[in-house]
Amino acid sequence: MKRIFFYLFVCLLCVACEPSGPQPPAEDNQTEQETPVTPQEPQEEEKPALPEKLPTNANGYAFVDLGLSVKWASYNVGANKPEEYGNYFAWGEVTPTDDYSWEVYKWCESDWTKLTKYCVNADLGVVDNKKVLELADDAARANWGGDWRMPTVLEQDELREQCTWQWTVVNGVNGYKVISSKNGNFIFLPAAGWKNDGFISGQGTNGAYWSASIVAEWPSSNAEYISFYDKNVIKQNIFRYFGQVVRAVLP
Repeated sequence: MKRIFFYLFVCLLCVACEPSGPQPPAEDNQTEQETPVTPQEPQEEEKPALPEKLPTNANGYAFVDLGLSVKWASYNVGANKPEEYGNYFAWGEVTPTDDYSWEVYKWCESDWTKLTKYCVNADLGVVDNKKVLELADDAARANWGGDWRMPTVLEQDELREQCTWQWTVVNGVNGYKVISSKNGNFIFLPAAGWKNDGFISGQGTNGAYWSASIVAEWPSSNAEYISFYDKNVIKQNIFRYFGQVVRAVLP
């Protein structure tokens, strides 16, 4: 009996001596469980936006950005190269003709005092107070389409005043190299002259480029244009029936 009590005492003593507290570290082949996270797509590096390459033609016709309020065509309406004269138009007409005179001019009744459109003077015809060509009567828009149009007199003033004009020769053709004071780009305007009553005058010596504007006050029979020769570039106005060339612009 004493022996039984002795064994019971020994067992109780062993249980009391077992270590309590933190468990031993895990063996090497066990890993701790991590908190799961949702994988994210890799972020691309943010790059600054690059400007798109600017076009050099519109509707198939080349232009030059001179840094002005409008872009200027590289050659005249009816031409394919800067040095070609192109077509001659009466102001407000969209097709060339063989005769340039009041008798055949579209917007009058055979006389400069009987205007039927674009008139601000009662003594010169039917007053409609239109001072700038409508697009339907614009030679640039009618022939080139798109957003092409003839320049206003103010846009021509800008070309005269904010560019350097150098008389030069391109492929045997006299004219002006018009260099922008804004960015150094340039266009060439050949000395195409003008047509009147079936005759051509001033080719090679003078330039006459229509604007889309009539004379603002009087007389409505005249339209504004750039006039030049080798020593001078000025704003002029002349009878609308004259045949002159057109250098188109883009807004």
